[in-house]
Amino acid sequence: MRVDTDFALVYSNPARRQSTTDAQRDNQENAIITIVRSSLVDDEAIVRSAAARAFDILQEQLGSKAVDQTIPTLLEALRQPGESSGTALQALKEVMNVGFGYTTSH
Repeated sequence: MRVDTDFALVYSNPARRQSTTDAQRDNQENAIITIVRSSLVDDEAIVRSAAARAFDILQEQLGSKAVDQTIPTLLEALRQPGESSGTALQALKEVMNVGFGYTTSH
């Protein structure tokens, strides 16, 4: 997933991290969180799985910011009737499984 690569490039290199302003970093973080959040509810299981792994990295690097901008959206989607609640449930399962070191087969 491209999100993993972009995030790794920015956050694994301390010099690169220091050369960005707080506003630039905030914009980059928000953009990455948005991509991961939308990928978590993708129709394809493989995309949700990759997004869950990316979310795990975001949690490690950004802490509560990643959680606060992702989990409430998924919980709200659970309350909505229709297919979106099913994909939100799958997304939450993926996030929990990755967080606890499990993998899912579907």
